[in-house]
Amino acid sequence: MTNAWTNVDTYEMLLGEAQKELYLGCKQYTVLTYIMELIHTKVDNHTTNKAIDKKLAMIKKMCPQPNNVPDSFRECKKILKSLGLRCENIHVCYYDCALFYKEHEKKDRSPICNEPRYKDSHYEQKKVPRKVLQYFPLKPRLHRLFILRHTSKDMRWHKEKRINDGNTIRHPADSSSWKEFDQMYPNFARDPRNVRLGLVSGRFTPYSGISKPYSMWSVVVFPYNLPPIEMHEKTFFFSNLINSWTKSTWK
Repeated sequence: MTNAWTNVDTYEMLLGEAQKELYLGCKQYTVLTYIMELIHTKVDNHTTNKAIDKKLAMIKKMCPQPNNVPDSFRECKKILKSLGLRCENIHVCYYDCALFYKEHEKKDRSPICNEPRYKDSHYEQKKVPRKVLQYFPLKPRLHRLFILRHTSKDMRWHKEKRINDGNTIRHPADSSSWKEFDQMYPNFARDPRNVRLGLVSGRFTPYSGISKPYSMWSVVVFPYNLPPIEMHEKTFFFSNLINSWTKSTWK
């Protein structure tokens, strides 16, 4: 599927929305920041789409005319979709031993443990998966790093700007493991645009006081290409969210 961020025109459109005032003289919000905060409020408060449509209509009347308040929640989603921040729901085996993805996408049972993919249901037309993985595709996020001029330069910093005196470790590129990798794959190392990624995962419990222990695993990816000053939470990529019962059996 073609990604929106491969299109420079789409980027220019989003840049325009990020700079466009919600109404003439508005200093608190641009169109894009207003939409982001509105969606965040919707998710936090479990607000229906219909309620958001009514709220937008009311705000549009309240703001000075003319204004750039979106007409509907559908219009807000259309703008946000261009950011490339979509989420894919991938069905998972109940015991976490396999994904129903690619070659296993059409199977109704796990290829490892033979557990059923869907819950028992009396309605054949609607199958409900027993477990779902939320996956946030990585490629659109990497596209954004290379479509912006300053971050595109930063992604080559480790090769073009880093000072390498052989004695000081200032960056992962100064480590012995990085240098060993370069020796093993010289063709990959030759192009500074090739992306080096780190991955970290951690478990947390979002709910307390429930009878059956429940936890979630988050998977975060971060690019090693960037200079140390740019390695902070704003450049980390939230990749996967895995839900699991603490007492589940791994096979």
